[in-house]
Amino acid sequence: MKHVVFCDFDGTITAKDTIDAMYDAFGPENWPVIATELYNKGLRSRQIIKHILGMLDCTRRDIVKLLQTLPIRDGFVEFHEFCRDNDYELIIMSEGIGLSVETVLHERGIDDLKYFGNVLVRDGLAFVAELAQVCKAVGRGTEVLAASIRARKPLL
Repeated sequence: MKHVVFCDFDGTITAKDTIDAMYDAFGPENWPVIATELYNKGLRSRQIIKHILGMLDCTRRDIVKLLQTLPIRDGFVEFHEFCRDNDYELIIMSEGIGLSVETVLHERGIDDLKYFGNVLVRDGLAFVAELAQVCKAVGRGTEVLAASIRARKPLL
């Protein structure tokens, strides 16, 4: 019987939340205050993420370069190997964005995991996160399976 392990990404696989890293590098200096104010107004994390992503001052390439530098937690590579070698399917569930999952893991040669997460797209001049239903196979040219998500070029 095959077992499935669901794992969070930001702050679990990564040492730091990747969206926070984007906000720190490219967002307004007072983004934590903005996030708290939005939360106090009744917005929840997905809405706050969309709002602050729209304030980033960068290109997609800038984001990828930043993500390529972010470390993962000690032991994750070994955990991934353990799951693979023992017939555990490891699936990443993330409230963050797929670009983070793909880039961080691809930098470490991990291109065989499935994940559920949001898709980062450009809406005019601002970035927004759209909820993807299923993303198959982490890595270059990821196929996004959701009717509400527009066709995109490979991310890396």
